[in-house]
Amino acid sequence: MIRVVVERKIKEGKKAEVLDLIRQIRGSALGQPGYISGETLVGYEDPSLCMVISNWEEPEHWGAWKNSAQRKAIDSKVEPMPVDEPRITLLKHAELPYTKGYYRTFR
Repeated sequence: MIRVVVERKIKEGKKAEVLDLIRQIRGSALGQPGYISGETLVGYEDPSLCMVISNWEEPEHWGAWKNSAQRKAIDSKVEPMPVDEPRITLLKHAELPYTKGYYRTFR
């Protein structure tokens, strides 16, 4: 599984419109192969910050969705509203150096 973080800084007065478009993008992603889940967050201290975190089975699933005509059509409406280009980061779980028979309890 991978996580995709899309971070945008939104121009003042455009937040509600951008969040509506992001909801459309996330709603459209529901039926895409490999899509698991997602959430939309806004900055607590910086209200211009908007971040979408989505979970995908494989990077290829995200890539197919990112490049799909359906996503691009909605995303093109978002493009003029952020302050700059979105920052997209793909993440995966860290492989921890556990050895056979070693278990650690976290409290």
